[in-house]
Amino acid sequence: ISLDEAGESSCSNEATMYLRAPAPKNVAVRLNNDKTDTISLQWMLVPKVEGYIIKRATGSPNSAYFSIGILYDSSATNFDDSSFKFGVTYYYTVTSIDKAGDADESPAVSICPRSYAPTNLVIIYEQTNNLVALQWKPVVNGNGYIVKRAAGSLNDPFFIIDKINDPAITTSKDISFIFGTKYYYVVASFDELGESNQSDSVSVVCPRAPAPADPRCSYTENADNCIVLQWKPVLNSKGYFVKRAHITNSSGVMGR
Repeated sequence: ISLDEAGESSCSNEATMYLRAPAPKNVAVRLNNDKTDTISLQWMLVPKVEGYIIKRATGSPNSAYFSIGILYDSSATNFDDSSFKFGVTYYYTVTSIDKAGDADESPAVSICPRSYAPTNLVIIYEQTNNLVALQWKPVVNGNGYIVKRAAGSLNDPFFIIDKINDPAITTSKDISFIFGTKYYYVVASFDELGESNQSDSVSVVCPRAPAPADPRCSYTENADNCIVLQWKPVLNSKGYFVKRAHITNSSGVMGR
C-alpha cells in the first residue's frame, strides 16, 4: 500500500516468504569406547525445530545415505550409533526437521573406527583338563581375536596359537604347552583393516609333569632276551627317564 495526500492506495499483489529450518552446524563425530562401543555425534542446537534426522553412508561420501535415527526432540544435540563395524569408514549427516518436514542437511563428517585391544585378560591352568584357559572382555564390533604366546620371557617372540573369527567368543584354550615352562599370553582384536594393539600380557607357570601312570613290565623269552616296560603317556612332557633298582642281597634291600 502506498500513501499520498488523499490517503492510501489499493493493495499490491500478495508476496509470501516460506522459511525453512537451517542445517545443524558444527557436527562432530568420535568413537566413544566408554559407552559400550558407540560412535557419538554432536551438533549445535537449531532453534525452533521439531527434531533431527541422522543419516549414514558407508565407503565414500558419494554413497547412498540411509536414515539411522530420527529424534523428535527440539533440544537434542547428540546421537549414538552402535550398529557399526570396526575398520569401515562411515559418513554422517544431520538434517533439521521443521513443520514442513525435512529441512536442510549438514555437511558430511566421517570416521573410520579401529578395533582396540581387549581388556581384563585373565588366565588359569586347569589341572583337571590339563590345559591353559584364557578369558577377556569382548570387543563387540570387531571381527574376532588373535591369541599369541611367548615362552620363557616377555622378550621372546610371540607366536599366534589361536584365531577366533567371532567377536562374541571371548575364551581360548591352550593344550600345546610343555610342563614346567613359563608362558606369556596377549590377545589382539582384528577388524577389516587388520590387528588392533595387543592387550596387556598375562603369564602362567605350567606345573611340573606328573609321574607316568600304570607302569607295567614283562620279560620276553626270545632272541632279544629283554624286559619290556610300558606306561600311559604324559601329554605335554618333553620325554621320560627310565631308572632301575636291583636287589643286592637276600634281605631285599634295594640299590640303584
